[in-house]
Amino acid sequence: MGMTRRSRTADLRAFGARTLSSHRIVRLLCPRADDGEVDDAVRALDLHPGAREAVLLHSPLGPRLLAALELGRRAARSPSPLGARIAGPGDVVGALQEHLEVGRLAIVAVDLRLRLAAITPLIAPVRERVESSLLGQGSPSLIIPSLQVAQAILTAGCRAGIVIHRVAGLARPHIDSIQQWQRLRREGESLGLSILDVVEVGEDGWLSLRRTTDREEAPPDFGGHVGDGGQEAASTFERRYA
Repeated sequence: MGMTRRSRTADLRAFGARTLSSHRIVRLLCPRADDGEVDDAVRALDLHPGAREAVLLHSPLGPRLLAALELGRRAARSPSPLGARIAGPGDVVGALQEHLEVGRLAIVAVDLRLRLAAITPLIAPVRERVESSLLGQGSPSLIIPSLQVAQAILTAGCRAGIVIHRVAGLARPHIDSIQQWQRLRREGESLGLSILDVVEVGEDGWLSLRRTTDREEAPPDFGGHVGDGGQEAASTFERRYA
């Protein structure tokens, strides 16, 4: 068994994993499996994704193979957006839209150079909209908890962040969304943080609530108890993010 496994490993290193049959790959991942278990696993791998997972979950080799499949799925995704320059809502969308599923929300923490430092997923409770959209359309809205937003930013060692939400429909300005953005901004200031924007990504594009409200009023000066140099740094965030 040992020599056979060394042979498979040598083949992989010399010719690449794509040259190995499914049986040999399963053998590499599960060297102690018997022939019947390997055959069952290979048959399961040929099934439709939904049926494949159901079968593997109840097979001896299933957990290890499912873990390997998940690693492959993650590796096939776009490169990590960490470190990307975030100078405006378009940069937020460009860095995260391939990494954020519909209906999900995330907090993006940025460092003093406005580089993306951390992404924290957040599952926020949903409520029915009481007020209609500014464009006459209504849909469920999220209740964004400001303390969780602040915690995500502080955990990343940052003082500023952006909330991004991928909606199922169209990105449209709603009165309650704008009110939430204004509340987050005020409460962030009280904690010494700069909540730079709430960005909604929809089927037709994206919407910056910061830009929506700034058309009507000038952005407030940044305040809060941020310590020595903190207020100046936060003001810099506000000026450089547009």
